[in-house]
Amino acid sequence: MNSNPGSGGHGGNAFVDGENSTAEGGRGGDAVLGDGGPGGNATVQGNNSRGLGGPGGRGGIGLGGPGGNAHVTCDDVFLAGGQGGEARQPDGRGGRGGRSHVVFDFGDDGAAKKRRHIRWPYYEPVTEIGRGGDSADTPQYKARRIIVEHLKIQYFVERGLPTKDAWWDREIVPLEWINSELEYAGHCWRLLVVDDEYEFRDMPRP
Repeated sequence: MNSNPGSGGHGGNAFVDGENSTAEGGRGGDAVLGDGGPGGNATVQGNNSRGLGGPGGRGGIGLGGPGGNAHVTCDDVFLAGGQGGEARQPDGRGGRGGRSHVVFDFGDDGAAKKRRHIRWPYYEPVTEIGRGGDSADTPQYKARRIIVEHLKIQYFVERGLPTKDAWWDREIVPLEWINSELEYAGHCWRLLVVDDEYEFRDMPRP
């Protein structure tokens, strides 16, 4: 049961007027506090073609962005709209930029697929084709994220692993280990992974 006050975005509309063609409206974005963005519409007027509306962005403090529309008028064409951007999140994380459909569904780059919905390290430009820019984090979120990144690098170094992959990792470093280190250091917050991204939860003070 979803206890979020927001509503999921509505799926996009689809219209086909061609032979051996398909159109699929984009999936609506998930709700957090604000509503998820609507999925993009798909219209196909050519033959042997396919149109796919982009998925709506995830809600947060505000509405998620709408998915991109796909409008196909030629034969033998596949066209997909991009994902709508994510809204800022309640713990201070800025929203993630929407992704290119080609990169996260049909691309051959395994590394790109692995990091497809993870915010990029600070001060590094987003280089994935078609992905929108991420909005800014709050200073508190930045400070917490830097602490977590340093803990992950420490974990990698102790095991002789290349640290360039430490930020992108969501499997090697156990959440239980990170949270135990945070508790040992006296921090009154803990780490979760929600929708492939880090989220911080404040703990009740003793």
